[in-house]
Amino acid sequence: AIYAVVNLVIFYPTASAWTWVAFVFSSVVYGTSYRSMSSMAKPSFTEDGSLADGGIDLNMEQGMAE
Repeated sequence: AIYAVVNLVIFYPTASAWTWVAFVFSSVVYGTSYRSMSSMAKPSFTEDGSLADGGIDLNMEQGMAE
């Protein structure tokens, strides 16, 4: 994030189109990954408010963190 701010804001005149394309692409990949993992770890509840599913443990042996 610091690199993006320095390169794309402070040195705006020298930033090429490829720099912007790479920044947008990496931001989309980061956002998609975060949203995917967030939805997998989200708990679900029944109508009476009790926990039905606690979501997936992202640190399990075969999970996302390994």
